[in-house]
Amino acid sequence: MSRPSSLTPEEARRLLRAARANGADDADPAFAEALALARRDPELARWLAEERRVDLHVTGRLAETFPTAAPDPDAKAALLARMRSAEPRPVAIPVPLLRRPRAYALLALAAVAIAAAALLPLLRPSYASYEGELAEQIACGEVTQLAHESPDVATLEHWLAANHAPSPIVLPGSLQAVPSLGCRTFNWKGRQVGQVCFTLENGKIVHLFVIRDAGWRPATAPPQGQGHSQFNRHGDWTLASWRDGATTYVLAGEGDLETVKKLL
Repeated sequence: MSRPSSLTPEEARRLLRAARANGADDADPAFAEALALARRDPELARWLAEERRVDLHVTGRLAETFPTAAPDPDAKAALLARMRSAEPRPVAIPVPLLRRPRAYALLALAAVAIAAAALLPLLRPSYASYEGELAEQIACGEVTQLAHESPDVATLEHWLAANHAPSPIVLPGSLQAVPSLGCRTFNWKGRQVGQVCFTLENGKIVHLFVIRDAGWRPATAPPQGQGHSQFNRHGDWTLASWRDGATTYVLAGEGDLETVKKLL
């Protein structure tokens, strides 16, 4: 029957921490008593096994660091102290793409660009709206309130140019021989519109409206070329419209489609 140990488990731990992992100190009476207590105490035995596992690992590390010389005895204690007291380093966790401010900004800009590309054509003026307003002016007689009168078209063109308004570059065929009555200019959604009026032999008036660089919404723009004019009836008036490059022409005549077609 073994005699009771004079050491407490805590005292045994302190002794065994100082023992060399290779067993060189096991024969020392104090260390031997601590080892005997560890064999009887399961908890102390588990602790000692873990302690020696760590000691062997540290010894191996020291041997790698000092391959040609015996390590300093104090180096073991210092290394153990650093290992035990070292605070865990923060782990850099990758931030998901959608949580990064820069990624958010780039995605937002891309979304704005896509939305702008889709909405830009819709923000352009509609030719139908322009023609509708012209029809209203014709119906209320506003188009007859001329700013400058002359039977000479060239004189009217000079006046329009002096007032920064577009004027017809080439008159439709039949109008070239028709005397002019007068002209005026007005603003439509920030764009200057030039208007020239002509008097037909039957006494009726024909209006030619010219607007440049209107930037129509593509689906609403009049066709290119006078020969491809489109015609719309508004009350007693028929309006023919076409484009010549960036310039839009609208010819308004009182009467049916055939009457206006003869003027082109």
